[in-house]
Amino acid sequence: MEVDKIQYDSFPAKFEVANNVFQFYYSGNNLSKLSDPQKALCYFFICEGLIDNGGFYSLLLETKGEFNSGYMKSLVNAGETSSKEILE
Repeated sequence: MEVDKIQYDSFPAKFEVANNVFQFYYSGNNLSKLSDPQKALCYFFICEGLIDNGGFYSLLLETKGEFNSGYMKSLVNAGETSSKEILE
């Protein structure tokens, strides 16, 4: 996936660009190619989006828990231990 300079400079602030980037990695199961900070951002984008749109049930139903361990690790690294406890 190639982006132009304007798109590159607007990542991740511009939602449309961030959405396209994360869709690329999410849909192709390419998360392993991301650095740890990029993975954390992607986990938050995916999981928070699912939770905000449909609750925890949505996160579990739509992803079958596929991102739970990575998301929980990202929550701990961000100091969000209470959110991790809720997810557990």
